[in-house]
Amino acid sequence: MRILPDHPRETMPARFRIRRVFRVHGKGGVVIGGDIESGIVRKGMTARIWIDGGLYWSIPITSVDFLDVDRAAGIAEVALWLDVDDEVDEGHGSGFEDLTALCREGDAIDIEDAAAE
Repeated sequence: MRILPDHPRETMPARFRIRRVFRVHGKGGVVIGGDIESGIVRKGMTARIWIDGGLYWSIPITSVDFLDVDRAAGIAEVALWLDVDDEVDEGHGSGFEDLTALCREGDAIDIEDAAAE
C-alpha cells in the first residue's frame, strides 16, 4: 500500500480488490471496502465498475478512509466512499443495489484520476 499524495499530478491508475459493499445510514454514503493492490487512491478519483461488453459505470470517490478490521492483527481495510445516487427509480433498483450486484467479493476494479475520464 502507498501513502496518499498531496498533489493530484502524482496520481496514477490503481487496482482495488473488493471485500464488501455497504451503506452507511445517517451519513448518506455507499462504501466499497477492500485493499489497494497497486497504485494510489485518493479523494477526487473515480472508480470504474465494469458492467458488460466494454461498458462501465464511472463513480466519483468522495473520500478514502481506513476501516479497522482487526487491530490486534494489524489488518486495516480501505474504505472508498462513493458518490452514488441511492434513490430508487421506478422499474430499477437503488444505486446501492446496482453496485452490490456488480461488485462481488474478490473482484478487482480500476481507479483512475478524474481528469483521465
